Amino acid sequence: MGEFETDARLSAEQPPLEERQVEINQILRQLASRNPRLRSQAAQRLGELRAEPVALMAALDDPNPFVRSAAADALGYAAGDQMAEVVDRLLVAIDDPNDYVCASAIHSLGILRVEPAVRQIEECLDDPNPFVVQAAILALARLGAVELGERLAGFLESDNYLLQLAATRAVAMLGVSQAGERLLSNLEILLEERGQKDFKLPKATIDALARLKVCDAVPLLIRIAKEEVGLRSVAVEALIGLQADEAAALLAPMLNDPSDRLRRHLIDLMVSADYHGALPLIRGLLKDPSAQIRAAALTAIQTWRDPGAADPVRWMAFHDPNPFIRPQAVICLAMILEQDALPDLMVLARDLNPQVRQAVASCLGRLGSLDGEALSVLHQLTKDSQVSETAGLALQAHQADPLDLPDETIYMQDRSPVYTPPDLDIEFLLRLLKQWQAGLADSYGQAPVDQISEIDRAISTLLAYLKKR
Repeated sequence: MGEFETDARLSAEQPPLEERQVEINQILRQLASRNPRLRSQAAQRLGELRAEPVALMAALDDPNPFVRSAAADALGYAAGDQMAEVVDRLLVAIDDPNDYVCASAIHSLGILRVEPAVRQIEECLDDPNPFVVQAAILALARLGAVELGERLAGFLESDNYLLQLAATRAVAMLGVSQAGERLLSNLEILLEERGQKDFKLPKATIDALARLKVCDAVPLLIRIAKEEVGLRSVAVEALIGLQADEAAALLAPMLNDPSDRLRRHLIDLMVSADYHGALPLIRGLLKDPSAQIRAAALTAIQTWRDPGAADPVRWMAFHDPNPFIRPQAVICLAMILEQDALPDLMVLARDLNPQVRQAVASCLGRLGSLDGEALSVLHQLTKDSQVSETAGLALQAHQADPLDLPDETIYMQDRSPVYTPPDLDIEFLLRLLKQWQAGLADSYGQAPVDQISEIDRAISTLLAYLKKR
């Protein structure tokens, strides 16, 4: 789900202490510049560097309102022994004659989680300036003022874009469930009236509906996922959050969409809904040009242990151009084939990619039993400095009780011989069945999804039996 107005400065990596102090000293000199623009920029940068707040508190008295506003905003990222004084100065700054300074002070009090400021900030909800009211709404939400939830929800009906956006975020943060009906109505109106470039408010509304678990929004979210370019991925993400499993069958054909972001979310939805009907399409994504899509598809195949994907997964384990996907493919192959993956694992144990070798060692440790050759390979891997620890743990697993792979499988796993007519060309039949299964992905939109899924399961079951012949 999307995050609400987080500031990059909160998580920004700081330069080393010595470099940071050198820059702070330089900026402190700029704070004394006669140019108010330089002073404003200096105050902002001091906040980003988490500088001692003394200079910033002094800047709250600057004659230029832009400098005061920047200083008030920067104090929201202050820390140290002077916090009490910082809070006092910010509370005073709420009454600054300049509205932007007031809004910055309110914003910082919210960032700093100054709970005693709730009542003073609440009074700002009646301010005539929407920037001040917007800051107050978001600050109260950050301060967890649940008792004010209904009042903040009232701003969902505001004609002011900024206030409606702030209220949408606030009710989601505070969990104001009674706002769900109004949010759903707002979203319907936004879809009818929004400009082509306005995505911020619709996205925030969709996010809020998911956070508040407004299940009545599911039909509209499915329509958005199908039709509203720019909002489709957000809608799919919301459907996952709402556990709207019924959406999976309706949206599965969109796995052929060119948008990587949309397809990643759709794959997550299919897995979340445990919708195996999407398997033919997801298998096709194992060959996608995008490494992110291949990795996401591989995760789905691994979750479902799909035997129909064994061949493309094997190819990925040996040949995928992305070195980080190959070890994932190794693990997936072992989970699909179990003991039948041993020949491949023996070869991959000599791979030049250390992560592949580590994956092999891990897989060998989880198989139910190993023959002498496999145990010998594990012993060799313990001498490999890059994978020795994993190989050692794998050996321990077989010296004690073996760690069997999970036995909750999708398809039949009985390995007893299967009767087939003696004159049946098994290899020819296998090729035809694989070709049929590979072509199922092209059937979406031409046949019912459930029918395609049923055929896919039948082919997979037959392939599993014929391969034991």
